[in-house]
Amino acid sequence: MAQINPRTFADAKQLADNIYEVILTNWGNRGQKQDPNNGSIQYPPVKSLPNLPGRAQAIPIVPLAGTGDFLLPPIPSLSAIAIAPRSNIDRCIVHYAGLPQTPSTLLADPFISPLMPCTIEQGFINKGGILESEQVLAVGASLIGQQPGPIIIRAHPAGWFNDVYFPLVGGGLFGDPFGTAIQDSYLIDVNGGAPAPWLNPELRLMLYLNGAAALPPQKRAPFRDTWLCRPPATSEIMRVVPIIGRRHVQVLIDALASDVTFRITAVVQSQAASTNDGNAEFVNLSTEEVALTASTLLTGGTQAIVKFDNPGLTYMIIRASSLFVTSFTQVTIDAFD
Repeated sequence: MAQINPRTFADAKQLADNIYEVILTNWGNRGQKQDPNNGSIQYPPVKSLPNLPGRAQAIPIVPLAGTGDFLLPPIPSLSAIAIAPRSNIDRCIVHYAGLPQTPSTLLADPFISPLMPCTIEQGFINKGGILESEQVLAVGASLIGQQPGPIIIRAHPAGWFNDVYFPLVGGGLFGDPFGTAIQDSYLIDVNGGAPAPWLNPELRLMLYLNGAAALPPQKRAPFRDTWLCRPPATSEIMRVVPIIGRRHVQVLIDALASDVTFRITAVVQSQAASTNDGNAEFVNLSTEEVALTASTLLTGGTQAIVKFDNPGLTYMIIRASSLFVTSFTQVTIDAFD
């Protein structure tokens, strides 16, 4: 994850900026390419706790003495915080680090393991739970008013993704590559090379440093993703697009020269719980493909438009195949809040 705003908080304050935009890439990644120190799960990133037997990798939300120091200063006190117009993530969790923390009471089954409580770091956060000292921030649901600092931002489970998914048809016993682990690209770059089929989700937050700025926006700017691809003979992923929270989506498929068969799908996610020690810890993020359309044959030189209203999607998948090696297909995706 990178915070790619060229200014720091200190720069923004010195220059008397009213608003500071935090731009976080790779947001929600829980795969092998997640950022060091769990930076894809929360910001500022913190050091990881060691793996414990039978437990998931813990994601601490408070620094641990000697080993869990914050790598960056927490976000200071703000007058408001909102999802920025160019964000393609529609929600996150705001954690008020300065508020007193209540010790975990998620105790194990006393008949199984009376001395093994499920601490916040070991279990609660991995379930995607929200503490009493946290708020959900979303498009159209900005937090206006003095926000007590320091503040930490956590990725909402709706936007998490990992390296494996289970496709509708076929696939390996343990799933196929997903997210940043997708290796094969059928996209064509007019400047050469093959762009990645995975479009990394990006969280952008507007931090209001004082009360002099206008009210936060209620919607994001329209989203557009357009690209050219050369589908293979079997149905494969052309592109995975973060549609998180978009209420209206339109997909335009243009078979430029030869016949193309396309299908639009999406993924749903769930957590698999392990209770071998009495704690309902969620150790695996299971991602499964679901169909949004049937496979459709599009004759060369024709177009098709597919529209979705309130789809409730996280990540949309465009699949395609063609028996013609010279087949070129152009796809344009428009999405609106």
